[in-house]
Amino acid sequence: MKNTIRKIGVALLITIAAGVFTACHKDSSSDECKTDMQHVAGAYRLTAAKYKTSTTAAEQDFLPFMDACEKDDKIELSANGTYAYSDIGEKCAPDNSSTGTWSIKENTFVCKENDILDQGTISTFDCRQLVIYRDNIIVQGDRMTLTLTKQ
Repeated sequence: MKNTIRKIGVALLITIAAGVFTACHKDSSSDECKTDMQHVAGAYRLTAAKYKTSTTAAEQDFLPFMDACEKDDKIELSANGTYAYSDIGEKCAPDNSSTGTWSIKENTFVCKENDILDQGTISTFDCRQLVIYRDNIIVQGDRMTLTLTKQ
């Protein structure tokens, strides 16, 4: 009888623990990280830039080829479709700060009036990092991938 009660108690504890862990599991159907303007809006910093000369080429870190003054800049994307690109930290000469408009249409990110980040395809967005790529930047078949991290 004691063994039976003990087994029932252990089974009950396991059931309760499983319930607690699954109750805390995030619902995968949540629209929290949708790639629309409302959800993507926020302040970002460029944290990675990767370049491939072709689909079969090895990916290269492109950040070392950028000026130091470009690596610490911030872009604020507002849900109303405006952005502010701020040359903060180490200043470029001339200053790269600018404002303009941005949009997302069918997973394509478009940023008008910005030389550094003008257009690309959103490959992933997890509410913290926005990864955008663009093909045929320097040569036919190449790909530049930029990772922007929310600040």
